[in-house]
Amino acid sequence: MNEKLIRAAELAEMRAWEDLYRAAPGGFRATHALKAEHVGGALVLTSAGLPLAHFNSAIGLGTQTPAGEESVEAVLACFAAARASKFYVQTIAETQYALEQQLRRRGLRVASGEVEEVTSATSAEWAGFIDAAYRLTTSPWLRALVDRPRWHHYVLREQGVIAACRSMFVDESDCAWFGIDAPVPGIMTGRYDCDLQLCAAMVEEGLGRGVSRFVADIERPAEDRTGPAYDGFRSVGFEVPYLRHNFMPGAA
Repeated sequence: MNEKLIRAAELAEMRAWEDLYRAAPGGFRATHALKAEHVGGALVLTSAGLPLAHFNSAIGLGTQTPAGEESVEAVLACFAAARASKFYVQTIAETQYALEQQLRRRGLRVASGEVEEVTSATSAEWAGFIDAAYRLTTSPWLRALVDRPRWHHYVLREQGVIAACRSMFVDESDCAWFGIDAPVPGIMTGRYDCDLQLCAAMVEEGLGRGVSRFVADIERPAEDRTGPAYDGFRSVGFEVPYLRHNFMPGAA
């Protein structure tokens, strides 16, 4: 990842948002308590009454100057002072693993989309999404798993449209298996963030249901056990215990 390019891109976004807030008419700015300030090396935007978290966000944290514990505390203090219940702290997933860990320790999670559990009302949409991804016709079978004991299914939506899904089965020993994922990161898509957000939400849900252990697969393993799939799973608490092979018939 080109660090120089990241700094330039983040700086451009910071300047754009800062000028956007500066352009707000005085009355509008006062009504919505618009504020843009540089804190801890980031541009921190706060507002009141505007429904999108984009208007309460921190941009560029750690990209222009190093971001330590004090920087994170200062940024979060701004949102607390503004009484912002929803806000974004933007990070660069490929290069800011340590920063993301700091944010997670403070109870924050990846929230670029909305995670919801599948219900009977949304089961056809969910099953259709999986069938389209795998080019199968398994919807009747999949829909039979909705509301079935021990099964829980989740989708991540971006702008109201399903972008990814995963399922969780909890066995008698309170061990949860993650599967039925689409699109499969590294195979069907180059994006890992959607699946990571699903897994993080599912771990949180599972812990609330009394799950004591979680099991998941990485479909495209790496010999050195590095890469975005490994980093993502580790960031939500998974460890890599073993490599599993699948054998199939082949030409002699």
